[in-house]
Amino acid sequence: RYTLVNFYTTGEWELFDLENDPHQLRSLHDDPACASTAADLEEQLQRLRNHYGVPEKDYTPTPAQPTGAAR
Repeated sequence: RYTLVNFYTTGEWELFDLENDPHQLRSLHDDPACASTAADLEEQLQRLRNHYGVPEKDYTPTPAQPTGAAR
């Protein structure tokens, strides 16, 4: 029912209620009424990262190679 997004490059979080906001236009992450939902989902995400051995701040964008570029 919810989507939690973390932008690791900026540290920003977003939380969307997919039943009431299916187009994900309004983040509820900073809404005090959704604090426990956000905390629960962040905890679940951390458990999954630990389970799969994903290090913190692991995302490093890889530049796309132009089509036909020499390697």
